[in-house]
Amino acid sequence: MSSLLFIICVALGAGILLVHVAVLVGIVIAGSRDRFRESEASGDGVLSVSLIVPARNEERLLPRLFASLEKVDLSGVDRFELVVINDRSTDGTESLTEDFARTAPWPVRIVQVPDDPLPGARANPKQRALHYGTITAESEVLLFTDADCTVGRQWVRRMTLPFRRARLGLIFGTVMPSGTGGFLRQYQSFDHLFRYYYTAGSAGFGNPTGGFGNNIAVRRAALESVGGFAALRYSVTEDAELIAEVRDTHRWEVKPTLSPESIVWPEPQTHLADMVSQSVRWNTGGLYAPDRAARYSYRVVMLFLFGSVVAVPVAIFFPPLFLTSAGSFLSMTAVAVAASIYCRRGFRFWSMLLPNVLFSMLFYSYVTFLTLAHTPIRWKDRLLGEQRGR
Repeated sequence: MSSLLFIICVALGAGILLVHVAVLVGIVIAGSRDRFRESEASGDGVLSVSLIVPARNEERLLPRLFASLEKVDLSGVDRFELVVINDRSTDGTESLTEDFARTAPWPVRIVQVPDDPLPGARANPKQRALHYGTITAESEVLLFTDADCTVGRQWVRRMTLPFRRARLGLIFGTVMPSGTGGFLRQYQSFDHLFRYYYTAGSAGFGNPTGGFGNNIAVRRAALESVGGFAALRYSVTEDAELIAEVRDTHRWEVKPTLSPESIVWPEPQTHLADMVSQSVRWNTGGLYAPDRAARYSYRVVMLFLFGSVVAVPVAIFFPPLFLTSAGSFLSMTAVAVAASIYCRRGFRFWSMLLPNVLFSMLFYSYVTFLTLAHTPIRWKDRLLGEQRGR
């Protein structure tokens, strides 16, 4: 019996390592295809871009985003507009945006989200807001970020000029909060980058299953081919569902970009409880995703990790169980190293890499436990509906 258990432990550890070898190969493939050429800036046709920003009570952080947008390089973009979605804010979000619109170097539209639900659709609050923003925007390329983010000078060009290629339907980029400050802030910098490279690796094999909604661009025709945001299957992570449905049309290319120029910098969570709540929402979106490919691939990784961490105390009495834990640790470390290389992280990031991997194993396992226990899902000040039982 013990020999059989030993063989099972070896097989499980080796299996998860093979899964992550595939992820690493996918990352290399994605990186090799992510070649940005300045010639794309002068392709045929007019490139029009609408940057869409949902905002609910973002008076404190919106000025940072506006300041970064005023510095962006728009060479190669023929028409640009900013669409701010005021999602029933009760602070000064609307008046602040109106003030900015009077001095902005390009058109600024303010969209009001009504109280009425979308007709015939079950949608989470952000999905509803994005629906109203996209039907108001007038451009062919729809670029998205959040009100709590800042962007780099080349971000708009890096995320939109590839759409001069006719078959590109959607592109998603890296998200990484600033790592300056205490452990909680620097861990979130690691965590966002780490999560992104899992999705990039999957996309490298032509099976994109997720991305960050605050750094994504979609061709209007591709969005309309899936019925727009109002027609997406219900998910607490509408960005991943959009990626899956555009992919499943088999009409459009869906690509990640690994370029440091494409990074978006969101404001990190300031409290551990908020970080846990955010991660429970993401975890729920993955474990119970409407998209089968996303659901099962996410479950393989997260449930194995959860099991390998829970097995550690038992492994004191049956040491071969440590092989499953070692498989998880080595696998996660390999992805973290790849992400660090591609995004050119410095000494501070590398010096904390192994502690961050170990903390991630515990943190993700805890979040998975909360997800399986049906912990309520919150987004901003709202309680989201259930997305369970698949």
